[in-house]
Order: sequence, then structure tokens, then C-alpha cells
Amino acid sequence: MNHKTLLQMLSAYSDGYTNESQRATVLSHLETCSECRKFLREQKQMKAGIHEAADFHLHHAFSAKIMASIQATEAMEIPWMGVEPSARNTVFALAVAVVMLIAVTVFGGTQQEFDAQHLLTAGMNDSLANNVLMHQTELSKDDVMLAVMTK
Repeated sequence: MNHKTLLQMLSAYSDGYTNESQRATVLSHLETCSECRKFLREQKQMKAGIHEAADFHLHHAFSAKIMASIQATEAMEIPWMGVEPSARNTVFALAVAVVMLIAVTVFGGTQQEFDAQHLLTAGMNDSLANNVLMHQTELSKDDVMLAVMTK
């Protein structure tokens, strides 16, 4: 038998899962192999440590304290549940109001008349723009732009 197979059999031996012939093979191998004896000793120490850890018991009030902490946390979160939807609705209403105000300002209302008289009379009176614009009663934005660019 090779050493790898014997290590697997040694693991089964330490767990108590070997038959009589396998147990005899393992015991005869342990007499000659120090590496496998060390492996078996480590296996036994590990099992003992697991059994010791399994004997650990929590205080009887531990679970009650955990449940009380969870309930206190949940109780603190409940009052905030109603605030979030109302805050969201308030922000949405304010956004709609701002958009409507901008729309009314941009698209609604009357266009103010622009008095370009001071721009036209401040310099030379012989420009083409001055001659054209002085005879109009209302000025459009395009007229003003033409006057400013040609002045």
C-alpha cells in the first residue's frame, strides 16, 4: 500500500471507521512511520479541541438581550417611516412649482419694448441703422441687434 492511501486510512482510523483488517494495517504502519504517528497525534488534539469548544455555553440572558436590542432599533426606525414619503412629495411639489414659474416667465407674459433711442443718438447720426430705426415706432430684438452691430 502506498503512503497516500495509508494517510486516508489513518484518518478513517482516527474517526473509528475502519474494519479489523484495515485497523491492523494502520497499526503496523504506525510502528514504522513517525510522520503518520505525528499526523494521528495532531488529529486527536484537533478532535479534543473541537469537543472542548462544543462545551461552551452562552449566558441564559444572552438571547433576550439580543432580542431587546433588535426591538429597540426597530422602534427607533418606525417614526422615520412616515417622513420619507412626505419629504419626497414636498420636494416633488417644489420642483413642479419651479418648473412652472420658469415656463410662465419664459413663455408667458408680454415682451417689453426696448428703448434704443439713447443708443442711436449717442454717436454719429448719419449711420444707416440710425436712419432706418429712427422712423420705426416699435423695435424688435433683431432691429436693435442690427443697430448695435452697425454702429
